[in-house]
Amino acid sequence: MNKQTKKFRISSKGFILTYPQSKIVNEKTVTINKEDLEYYLQPIFEKRIIEQFIIAEEESGEQTPYRHFHVFIRTKFKKEITRKETLDVKGIHGNYQSTRNNKQTIEYIIKGPNVTVIKGELNNKLQERISPFGRFMYLIKFRKTNPEELLSSIKNA
Repeated sequence: MNKQTKKFRISSKGFILTYPQSKIVNEKTVTINKEDLEYYLQPIFEKRIIEQFIIAEEESGEQTPYRHFHVFIRTKFKKEITRKETLDVKGIHGNYQSTRNNKQTIEYIIKGPNVTVIKGELNNKLQERISPFGRFMYLIKFRKTNPEELLSSIKNA
């Protein structure tokens, strides 16, 4: 049987890109950070006029924690990407999707404590979630973090 590979194509104004913080590429461990993501991705989208560019760093996985990044990019005009490699950063391949609902996408990616808004603004409700006090309340209310442990970790930082 012939296996047909599905061609990659994203055509959208909104993108959510997810990257692992590190990965083995050509037998070497490659690590990326927020600056790398901005440096590699901004030129790809800038001709479409970037209206929002948000990068969030997050740790997931209870058994084997791993760090990764979520990137949200919204452009004024549609951007079409037909090669997966176009969005790879330092050889690290991520998960690339168009967004259906920009507000829900932003709410999803800013759940972690380390959010950088490179371009654009967040509404007041979302902005509260990334302010220090808003982040504190969010972690207690929605992540069920123990307030005493959270305060202790802040004092020891």
